[in-house]
Amino acid sequence: MNDQAFQELSAQLSEVAKQIPTRWGRIQNNRIDSKINMFVYSSYSELDRAISDLEESIQTYYRRRWFLWKCAQCDEYLFYQHDGVRKNPNFKDSNWDIELFGIPKWRFDLKSTMIPREFRSTDEELKPLPTSSDLINFYYNQQSQGVRFGNQNRLFLVHNPIQESSENMFRVRFEDKKKAIDTYLETIKAKPNYHFFQFKSAMADALFLDESSSGYILARIGSDALNC
Repeated sequence: MNDQAFQELSAQLSEVAKQIPTRWGRIQNNRIDSKINMFVYSSYSELDRAISDLEESIQTYYRRRWFLWKCAQCDEYLFYQHDGVRKNPNFKDSNWDIELFGIPKWRFDLKSTMIPREFRSTDEELKPLPTSSDLINFYYNQQSQGVRFGNQNRLFLVHNPIQESSENMFRVRFEDKKKAIDTYLETIKAKPNYHFFQFKSAMADALFLDESSSGYILARIGSDALNC
């Protein structure tokens, strides 16, 4: 992806974000995934036409999955547009997406995710913000057990909107996310001995994107808070 492609895609995602369901409708399985090849559709309108004859719950599943996939592509671009970040040149290699600052051991599979319900506050209970180590352990332990999952290095971009219903609009705030990601990368660059978390043999880290009541994104790296 280049800058023009990013601008076009991010604008399209911002336009359709309110139309995307926040619930899946169906649980992912091979039978549903085989209905269409979602990955050949570059626009939401193309996807919508392709799924128009499917039952509504399956349409809901595909709309949400396509939206999250495309948002993740934009998030990945926000990392590798940085001078110190290299994109994996082999798109078939699922072991890593980005390499930080020319250091081969700092190759990470990038995961754009939502803070899990287990860690979210509710109207009845105000929960403390999770630590990076708690969240990283949760993600690795709860991951699917299929062949495409493993214990490779991972960098989690964790979206934490004030309300779950505003998740989609929060995910498309790419200008704000770029500031947070650039700050994160510059923090690592300034610390050659930056401490990544360990999960078994893998290295991992979490960059939290917290929505503040004033509308800003507050980026947290581990226990640090950085206003972006």
